[in-house]
Amino acid sequence: MKKNIVFLLLLISVFKANAAYELVWSDEFECPSLNTSVWTYETGTGDWGWGNGESQFYTSRTENVRIDDGKLVIAAKKENYGGSAYTSGRIKTAGKVQVKYGRIEARIKVPEAAAGVWPAFWMLGTGAQGWPFQGEMDIMEVMCTEDQSTWRNSLNTYHWNLHGMDGEYQNVKYGLSYEHHEVLSNDFHIYGLEWTPTEVRGYFKASENAEEVTVCTMYNGDAASRDNGRYAFVGYEAFMILNVALGGSYVSYKVDENFQSGEMLVDWVRVYQDRTAYPASSLTDKSSECAAPSADDCNNMFASYSSAACTVNENNWWHAADGVASVSGSAFNVSSAAFYNNMYAMAQGGNFSLASGISYTLSGNIVANRDIAVTLYVESKDDNRQQMFKDNVISLSAGETRAFSVGATPLSDWSNPVLVLSASDVAAGTSFSVTDVVLRPSSCGSGTGVPCNLRTEKASVFPNPASDEVFLHSSGEVQCVRLFDTSGHLCGEYSLCGDKFSVSSLPAGFYLLQVVYTTGRLEVLKVVKK
Repeated sequence: MKKNIVFLLLLISVFKANAAYELVWSDEFECPSLNTSVWTYETGTGDWGWGNGESQFYTSRTENVRIDDGKLVIAAKKENYGGSAYTSGRIKTAGKVQVKYGRIEARIKVPEAAAGVWPAFWMLGTGAQGWPFQGEMDIMEVMCTEDQSTWRNSLNTYHWNLHGMDGEYQNVKYGLSYEHHEVLSNDFHIYGLEWTPTEVRGYFKASENAEEVTVCTMYNGDAASRDNGRYAFVGYEAFMILNVALGGSYVSYKVDENFQSGEMLVDWVRVYQDRTAYPASSLTDKSSECAAPSADDCNNMFASYSSAACTVNENNWWHAADGVASVSGSAFNVSSAAFYNNMYAMAQGGNFSLASGISYTLSGNIVANRDIAVTLYVESKDDNRQQMFKDNVISLSAGETRAFSVGATPLSDWSNPVLVLSASDVAAGTSFSVTDVVLRPSSCGSGTGVPCNLRTEKASVFPNPASDEVFLHSSGEVQCVRLFDTSGHLCGEYSLCGDKFSVSSLPAGFYLLQVVYTTGRLEVLKVVKK
């Protein structure tokens, strides 16, 4: 992340129309994973499908939210997960990065259009609890209905409460759409909002040097008190949200039956302010630069277990169930002695600490002797309110081993991670075996003690740019990696299992890293030698 972008940018006239605007904050998505000092994941299905009857289950998995080649990727997918038929991602800056007045922009490539696909970049105010009292500013929405004419339209809309920020509920909205003369998903475009004490104006730019087109302007100059709902846009900061929804009331509750997946790519998010013209401008910035985990942090926290326990609800009675859960080295086994309404089996890992702001990956394999859905997540032995991966729901078929790999970031520092297996309506004699579990920072390489047995086949490199050694983190089994320069010359070939390799002898410049998986699939990553 570049919070204080290179001073050169501040010396350049940012906008020809008004050179007083200066860049005060940005996320360029240059961290190895989502920077959680900026963004918070929102997960689940919300209240009535996030207020709109939407169809997706939002997760914190890397399958749905990740950083790839310097861009944020929010991926919506058709898959059964947590009782929903689709998954996607939704992240917000609430309490971490908030702004009042300025120009808020993002360079976005929206997903390929299909009925029910609904990407958005928007803001919610902080002056009231609950919607629409807090005020909503939709910088960009593309609401794809079955009417394909909507697929070329981006919307800029504002919502507030008619009877003031504390009055009786009555949602009011004002907005307009802009019909584009191109397919939006073909390229990146800039969607922005200019927010002053007297008005909020949404705009669109086809590129950074293109002419700015106003989509919709809302005047709020007469909103002098909380009795006027538009005061939400005058007196308080707002935070940013990025998401891709599927279905819901605004797209006729329908998703194209042929939809399989779609990705929204975000190149950057930036905030500019003119604090001379608008002295009431403010910025809450609790974010920090992304930091690499230390070598000590790269140990697998579940390389072996020290103890196991099980708590069950049997006939509406919670009690400890001795002998149900057991551990042996890196194996975690659970076998039910009776029918349990609910069961929580726990395996204690090593005494490691997890740090806030660092993304972690939990992966491994699980098999059961019956068809059943389980949740595998992590909590702290010291405080079970500290939890991660709680949305990792796995549907098991009898006798079939399932591999899992999920990502999440703790919001605070905590220690003593415990692996938890949770299941409901567990029949007597149901057994589970959990093996090859790995918990460690997503940016770490797959060195000693970490099996290369994951199946999702996705790789990343760290650090990048690099001056000496490069670590390869892979979620698939790697046969070898090959490094090429931009002319296609082979600079080196390395046989490794997700380990590190040296680039110290190479000249500075751009290189292409070809990852060869044992399945035969190839993946190409960009590496910068500094």
